[in-house]
Amino acid sequence: MKFPGFNELNRVLYGMLVSLLLLTALGSSQVQAAAHAQNKRWKSPSGAVLSYSVYPAQGQNRLLWMGAEYGEQRYEQAAARYFAAHGVEVWLVDSLSAYDLPDLRSSRDKVPASDMKALLQFALHDGKKLYLAGAGTNVIPLLNGAQLLQQEPHVKKAKSPPKISGAVLIYPDLVEEVDTGKALHFLPATSHVRLSVALLQPQQSPRFWWLDKLKDALQSGGSKVHVTILPGVRDAFYERPNQSQHELQESRRLGATMFNAWRKLASDSPAHGTPHAPAARPHP
Repeated sequence: MKFPGFNELNRVLYGMLVSLLLLTALGSSQVQAAAHAQNKRWKSPSGAVLSYSVYPAQGQNRLLWMGAEYGEQRYEQAAARYFAAHGVEVWLVDSLSAYDLPDLRSSRDKVPASDMKALLQFALHDGKKLYLAGAGTNVIPLLNGAQLLQQEPHVKKAKSPPKISGAVLIYPDLVEEVDTGKALHFLPATSHVRLSVALLQPQQSPRFWWLDKLKDALQSGGSKVHVTILPGVRDAFYERPNQSQHELQESRRLGATMFNAWRKLASDSPAHGTPHAPAARPHP
């Protein structure tokens, strides 16, 4: 048996080392880009100027995320970096401050739907596949804008899927009013948008008990709904100052949880490919 000489062996090992370093550099470049958000501003048709942070990625998918319901963005920013590191660009938008509105539930209805529609069109301008994300009442402006966009004649008559590829909704608050003894009514956009929806619902939440009704309302408008239950956490679990240990753990893995839910939407329309990530963990 003939063994390679010392110099030949060195050349082989050197080649392997160079290849490994190149692969590592290529993989880390996306992560480094994701770590540096680009702060931008966009002027809406009403004149309001919205601030948003772009977490760049080289893929063909974009997530337009209506930012924190209660002002705490630490875990959202970490989740945005997670998406970007896995090939999905994220726009993390601050909508309320642009309209000088207080952080109240009623404020979400005062964000002009025409501005949200224009924002969606702006996010679609370069041909990337657009997905939406939001939590709680921040879902309301997004769906109002999506409804207005889908009501345009050329979109409404189209047989192909709408321009917006899907939405990741975290404990969405779409109920018009909760009144004991009265029927539950959802906001009009709930049953008037047509999207693929990944719905993430904490189990320790009042909204958990009308989850089936919300799913029916979304489906009545033609939406396809994927539900993921989050056991052991409450609404706004990643924004609460009094987090339980389990809620803290779930907050730290918000990016992975959302990304696994998003992959279900991407698999519904795989034209631009679906980035890979660790498999979703099973929920009890």
